[in-house]
Amino acid sequence: MVLGQMEDSRGGNGAGYRGPVEVVLVEAGRSIAAVLELIKRVMSLTITQGPALVEALPLTLYRSLPRAEAERIRQAFRAVGAEVEFRVPRARTPGLSAIRKSSELAA
Repeated sequence: MVLGQMEDSRGGNGAGYRGPVEVVLVEAGRSIAAVLELIKRVMSLTITQGPALVEALPLTLYRSLPRAEAERIRQAFRAVGAEVEFRVPRARTPGLSAIRKSSELAA
C-alpha cells in the first residue's frame, strides 16, 4: 500500500503509519545525472550499475527503513527533482531453501 493514499485530517502524507517504510523511487525527473549520483551514493553502487536501475523504475531503494531516515532520503531526491514514495513493507515469506530445510528437519 502506498502511504501517500493514507491521508490524515491535516493533509499529511501517510501520517497515520509510523513504522518502517519501503522507500521507492518512482520518477527520476529531469536531472537524470543528479539522480544517478544520488542513487550511487545512497545504495553504494558503481558507475555502471546506476543507469540500468533508473531505466527500471519504480526502484525500491530500501525495504525497511525508519520513517525519519526515509524522510531525509526523500528530501535529498526531491532536491534533484525526483519523486520518492513510501510504502508499507510487504511481509516476507520464507524462500524455497527455508521450506526445504524445515521439511528435512521434520523427517
